[in-house]
Amino acid sequence: MRILFILLSLVYLNFAWAAEGSEAVQLSRTRKLSQDSQWLRIIHFKTTMFGKFESQIDSANFFISPEGKTNSQAELEATLLSFFEQPASIAEQDSVQCRFPARYLFLKKQLGDQIKNWPDRPCPKFQKWFEALHGNSVSMVFSSYFLNNPASTFGHTFLRINKAPSSRDGQRYELLDYGVNFAANATTSNPLLYTINGLFGGFPGTFTTVPYYYKVREYNNSESRDLWEYELSLDPAEVDFLVAHIWEVGPAYADYWYLTENCSYFIFTLLEAASPNVDLTSKLKKFVIPTDTVQLAWQQPGLIRSVHFRPSVRAELYHRLLALNEDEKNIVAQTIETQAIGPEIKSLNEHRRLLVLDAAIDNMDYQYAVSIQIQKSPEAQFKAQLLAARSEISEISERLSIEAPAYDAPHLGHGSRRVGVGFLDSRQQGSAGLFSYKFALHDLLDPVIGYPEYAQISFFDLKFSYFDKNRVTGNRNQLELENLMLFEVISLSPYTQFSKSISWRLHVGVERMLNEDCFGCHAGQLSGGAGYTLRLSESPLVVGYLGLKAGLYFTTHGGETPAASTSSFPRLLAGAGPNLTLRARWNERWISLLEGWVRKDQNVTYSEYKEISLSTQWSPDKTWGLKVTGVDRWFEKSGSLEYLYYY
Repeated sequence: MRILFILLSLVYLNFAWAAEGSEAVQLSRTRKLSQDSQWLRIIHFKTTMFGKFESQIDSANFFISPEGKTNSQAELEATLLSFFEQPASIAEQDSVQCRFPARYLFLKKQLGDQIKNWPDRPCPKFQKWFEALHGNSVSMVFSSYFLNNPASTFGHTFLRINKAPSSRDGQRYELLDYGVNFAANATTSNPLLYTINGLFGGFPGTFTTVPYYYKVREYNNSESRDLWEYELSLDPAEVDFLVAHIWEVGPAYADYWYLTENCSYFIFTLLEAASPNVDLTSKLKKFVIPTDTVQLAWQQPGLIRSVHFRPSVRAELYHRLLALNEDEKNIVAQTIETQAIGPEIKSLNEHRRLLVLDAAIDNMDYQYAVSIQIQKSPEAQFKAQLLAARSEISEISERLSIEAPAYDAPHLGHGSRRVGVGFLDSRQQGSAGLFSYKFALHDLLDPVIGYPEYAQISFFDLKFSYFDKNRVTGNRNQLELENLMLFEVISLSPYTQFSKSISWRLHVGVERMLNEDCFGCHAGQLSGGAGYTLRLSESPLVVGYLGLKAGLYFTTHGGETPAASTSSFPRLLAGAGPNLTLRARWNERWISLLEGWVRKDQNVTYSEYKEISLSTQWSPDKTWGLKVTGVDRWFEKSGSLEYLYYY
């Protein structure tokens, strides 16, 4: 009898829910819920570049209706009917309510005033996950630039769910928080294929949740990248809704587009789904760069509650070194190089020995971030010796207090785009107007705040000249492409006893060549080099680089000179030679750069080539600057003045 009663109860309950489901669908049509902004955000509907209105989630498992990707009404009705019409006895893992808890919360809130009998189902698996993940606030985290990984050249953003303080002692243990990440699942390590797939949506992007200490170990420790944490003003109910929505998108994927639908973009869509008060994606530029999203969030009134800086292991090491004299620094460097605790350490008094050992431990973490995680590696075993020696000292180390470096704050940086107008005077060619545009991101003369001090990261840098009359060609009203820099990275990290960095550069683009064989013709260019940078002065901050630079040029056109007219084309030109760079930052507004390259060229009439340039830029604020440049090439001398605007 009991079994029969249960079966009859389930049948009655299913009929009652089906009736409520039909009523809920009719009510949703009346209220036009399928066009509600939060519903559209929950199912990630946006207008595409081709004018279609559809979801940016691309996996079929995110939709209940076969038309769900392109029809928000069909998806809403299919969701409602699934909530009400699924049998009460269905297993948890097959329950639509357990699969889409955020949708359920939204629809119940919107229709709960008239629909009373909602089919609330127990979802133990989701509830366990929710309790482990949820917190009382959420932060957006920016991981600083990492030039050695193409995917992280422009930085990276993700979310952190901030758990409440422990009931045991009232302390927050932020490493036990959870990080929420969106990233491409790369299927190749080939740089060319990676670039093509990343630019054209060839990789699936997925949402993942991991304990925050994993992200700290990956970025802060292994890659020595600073983390900037921006606590957002979402209330606890919105944070709970965010966590429920993260559960929904977890099994799904969206095509990853490196310049548009990337990590930063989808992090914003999660926040918008959780809070009706957050409107960010509509204010984004067409192409999305992590620093743009940080600056946009910072500009929204009331969105960011606080900013917290988490220094990298490198920053911690250099902070500890401030407490050491030169002899003690040398002891630390020698200890790490020989991987032996020598008598020099043992001869120090206890307090100084503590400082040296703390610095040596941090130095091991910095220089051998990966190998020290392998238990039987020599580096891990030597770090254990250092820790054992440190444990013999009872004095407690002073807690590190590293202030956020104002020069590095990404939310205070200049805009990633730049346009310029100016004037060029060439001894050989005459006078011309200059017009330039740079898509991203930062060069060595740009306003320094918010960007790496010793790095240049440029993407799609375009410059034109307009000659009223070109003295070489005799043409009037001549528009010339001066250069198209597709991609350039320069890293001038100073070489020290604690950071034995090799400086390097890579340039890919098209350049207007000015030499005896090819004066004014355009050539594809691939150049690069490596060497060493030294810090020459602290105030003003001056660094000097010396290295070897090589270039390959391919052109199909001759120039205007007699030598060029008799040369054979197409032609591959190659050259290599020493490269010198001096950079001086006089203050945060004024930077100068001297560069020289002397090389031997192959397959040209004159094999000797030199190029020396001196540039200085004054930027009164982060929105504009004035740049003056003088260039002395083997076959041409010129000077220019440019006004640059950042946005």
